[in-house]
Amino acid sequence: MTRAAVLLAALGLLVVACSGPDPADGEPTPDPTPSPTTTTPPEPVMPAAAQEQTAEGAAAFVKYWYRLQAHAATTGDTSGLTRASLKNCDPCSLLVDRLNEIYAAGGYYESFPWRPQIVGAKPERKYFVVLTEVSTDSYKFRESSSEPVITVKPKTRHHLFRLRFGTNGWRMLLIANQTRPSA
Repeated sequence: MTRAAVLLAALGLLVVACSGPDPADGEPTPDPTPSPTTTTPPEPVMPAAAQEQTAEGAAAFVKYWYRLQAHAATTGDTSGLTRASLKNCDPCSLLVDRLNEIYAAGGYYESFPWRPQIVGAKPERKYFVVLTEVSTDSYKFRESSSEPVITVKPKTRHHLFRLRFGTNGWRMLLIANQTRPSA
């Protein structure tokens, strides 16, 4: 056998050895499609209007803050709420801490269908006040993996927000539940 014939024979054996069994022989073949993975939805992006130091900008920021709240409730990622709130916003800190506790205990929110409407926005001293009316659909959540699922009935809520505009834009200073809308 010539040297070329030996090389061709060796190359042929290498190709056969590397190609594995023929799928027609009944051997299982790997599925080329990747298995599905769950992905966390991206954090909401602040709209340009929410970066303006006006009553309209404050109102736009509050709507953005509600979207961050829904994102945090449904994903467990509270970093956006933390960045959007001042350190001395106690209700903000309590909300973030509570969501972190729920997710750390294996709890979750199935959805967070809050639909805020701005009732009013105006400057007041060194901050802005924004009033909202929030309608919700029924939704479910679980406080921990060992607790039952809780169903929250549809409801209308009224909130008062105080915001401050600084070098990093708007930040939440206070959130308060209102028993009725204020003017």
